[in-house]
Amino acid sequence: MLGRLEMSVEECIDAYKKMMEQVFEKRANRSFIGVLGGVKPRFSSKALEDAILEVIRGRGISVDGKLENGTRPRCKVFVCTKVQ
Repeated sequence: MLGRLEMSVEECIDAYKKMMEQVFEKRANRSFIGVLGGVKPRFSSKALEDAILEVIRGRGISVDGKLENGTRPRCKVFVCTKVQ
């Protein structure tokens, strides 16, 4: 979001919070172990995909287009995180 979508840090944080509310608001399955012992996802991957596409559309970018369009990005991005 910082590099390819050229969002500010505040825009990224706001978009991330909104995405996480959409993705994690409802569990896909109550049990994460299937009848045959296989692992089932707890949350819907479709909800995550929809949330990501919403952010991309919100930036006015075609969801079918390439994020690498051959132009040099205005900034280079390197992100580190730390668990608190």
